[in-house]
Amino acid sequence: LSLPMPSLSNQPVRVSQEKLLQAALKVKNAQVVQDMIKHKADLNAFSMHGYTPLMMASMSGCAQSVSSLIAARVDVNLTNKKGQSALWLAASNGHADVVKILAKSGADLNMEDKKDGKTPLMVASEFGHLSVVSALIKAGVDVNKVSPYGQTALSYGIVGLSRDVKILKRLVVAGAD
Repeated sequence: LSLPMPSLSNQPVRVSQEKLLQAALKVKNAQVVQDMIKHKADLNAFSMHGYTPLMMASMSGCAQSVSSLIAARVDVNLTNKKGQSALWLAASNGHADVVKILAKSGADLNMEDKKDGKTPLMVASEFGHLSVVSALIKAGVDVNKVSPYGQTALSYGIVGLSRDVKILKRLVVAGAD
């Protein structure tokens, strides 16, 4: 999908679907996603950088676009080359509202990335996203899942960037060892 766009020189400029979607999601413009759905774009297609529209919307925190894409029946569990799903990307960026939508839509709560075997809960704990940690716990995530390197969400919370005591307490109350 390539759309003509006006340019400063009054000559049309071709903009790729990926560039258009990225620009729209930066400002949380869900209309572009609606237009993609309307024009029957391949919504599970990977961009040249390895992201689906759902992954891009999830990273950007555009809940309306995420909901629209899910309603259009995209695969919520596709992963990029690093093994990161839309849920993983939303969790790592602190988008609790998107995490809730994806969890309710059947996203695998315990899917590990390929690099470190981190789950969405582990990365949310590491980066200090309390609202995401709470949303994942409420959705039924495994709080004691162990990465291939022997780490858990609790250990990532302890050694992570934020070392947020509220996250540690939330994990322990939820049964984390």
